[in-house]
Amino acid sequence: TICPVFGDEYGFKRLLNEETVSWNAIHGTTIGTSTYVAVAGTLGSVWMLDEHLQRWEDLSLDSGVELKGVYVADGHNLAICGQDGLLRRHMVRTEGADPSWRFDDGSTGITSLLNDIHGTDIRHMWTVGDSATAIRLAGDSWTTYKGAQLGLPADSTASLLTVYMVTEDEVYIGGEGVLIHGLDGTFTANTSDFEGYTLYDIYVSNGEVWIGASNASIFHILSDGTIERHQPNTYSQFRSLWVGPSGLVLAAGYMPPPIMWRYDGND
Repeated sequence: TICPVFGDEYGFKRLLNEETVSWNAIHGTTIGTSTYVAVAGTLGSVWMLDEHLQRWEDLSLDSGVELKGVYVADGHNLAICGQDGLLRRHMVRTEGADPSWRFDDGSTGITSLLNDIHGTDIRHMWTVGDSATAIRLAGDSWTTYKGAQLGLPADSTASLLTVYMVTEDEVYIGGEGVLIHGLDGTFTANTSDFEGYTLYDIYVSNGEVWIGASNASIFHILSDGTIERHQPNTYSQFRSLWVGPSGLVLAAGYMPPPIMWRYDGND
């Protein structure tokens, strides 16, 4: 069930209920006064919401593939990634034309699972996946990075689970026991501070990095590089988080019972 909040209403409004689908990813953006949200999941399911019109559009693939990540660039352009290296963009290719799916996976040669995707626009993004794989889009050209190219051991098989592209020249990538920072083509992998943790989600705001992780942990990297660790309980896996413009942090935890952690500067 997909349940965004509308206007001044408190609580949630049920908008979409696809009981046979497990939703794995959600992403949205605001352009002017309009907000666009997309969700992706099993059975090739992709739906996009125009919040202003309060209307869902079904963009699902004619396939049973599982989708793991979705990125919304604007009201017409989005990208997805998932099973067997699936990588596609739903985009306007020529001015005045309707958006359609572009099969980018045909040009990457990657067949491993891709877990997440994020960008600054529909022609600049990163996607990451299993076997220490990261793929960068610049314009219409995809470049694959593996292992040592990301600052990891050459034979690394670490699963990379989350990515946040800050600018065209800066990216953060997280996964099994590692946080990778890429800046101007140079990649640094931090394993010492994250050994024993799985990093599930990254959000960058005002020069600070927030990371949802296993072991009931939420990491906060300050602008001076200091790493703080918050632990709201003893069992949750924080799979998703969001940081508002004012610095408010919301993190969703998995493992029963579910938890929503709210942080405004005071634990």
